Amino acid sequence: MEFSREQTRSLLQKWRDEKRVIHCGLFYSRHSSCAVIGRIEHLDSDSMRVDARGRDIAGKHYGLALKLSDIVRFHFETSEHQGYEGAIFAELIGGWSCEIHATKLIEKELVPD
Repeated sequence: MEFSREQTRSLLQKWRDEKRVIHCGLFYSRHSSCAVIGRIEHLDSDSMRVDARGRDIAGKHYGLALKLSDIVRFHFETSEHQGYEGAIFAELIGGWSCEIHATKLIEKELVPD
């Protein structure tokens, strides 16, 4: 389903507020890609950062930063994979694409005290 920039930002905000684990991939071709697993640690009107909690030699966090204004088209799909709720697929300027998959929430009655 096609999503507007505001619908996409709203869904990302929901996932951030729920502290969803995010699996985010950035792709240029079959041979040029990267992915991180983490949580959305930063979200504003024009940018998002998924923090993977790794650190580089200077002590900065690893993650994936995405400028939302670089995205030319968004769409959302519910997931057929058992562990994910759904995904946002985005086409970026310059031929790149991005996939942002959100894990399902664990029901509280399934989590031991």
